[in-house]
Amino acid sequence: METNKIGAQKRRTIRIIHDCFIELLKEKSLDKISVSELSEAADINRTTFYRYYTDVYALMGDVTDQLINRIFHNVIQDAPGRTLYLIILNALNQIKVNKEICKVLLCDQEGNIFESQLKQVFLEMVSLAYGKEYSGEAELQFNYMISGFIGMLKVWVKAGCTIDEKRLAQIAEKNINDTYNSINDMIME
Repeated sequence: METNKIGAQKRRTIRIIHDCFIELLKEKSLDKISVSELSEAADINRTTFYRYYTDVYALMGDVTDQLINRIFHNVIQDAPGRTLYLIILNALNQIKVNKEICKVLLCDQEGNIFESQLKQVFLEMVSLAYGKEYSGEAELQFNYMISGFIGMLKVWVKAGCTIDEKRLAQIAEKNINDTYNSINDMIME
């Protein structure tokens, strides 16, 4: 019973730190946020912050990791046997549910850790959809295409996810399929 209380208290403290951190990220860039400022906003002392994180960059890593897991855990688990469209639509629905934090992390930050992680997850989703991984020129083409998709996501999230996610999934699926077909044509030559 005592262990559950400690676990709940720890989760609550981390949630408060995360929430205050996101609020500060709405106002300024990561490199402008200090541990003192964050601790004051969270109403904790700096020692408490350092119990969980080495610095604000480690906190940013934890926040982005948790968000990626929240968004893509079920998407990746459900991917085998599903169409590319459904995989993308599932991911877009999860991003829409988390649009406020996605906007802060994807659109408002320089040197974007979250964007890099999104890119890797979407590349993994494409590999799952097609049942194979690519290297060399094919990998370059898929990276190029995924970068365009991430750009499209940024516009969508920044606009408040107002464009229908089904239409966005159709556009993304078409672009990914066109890239896939182009790669296959290149391999056959």
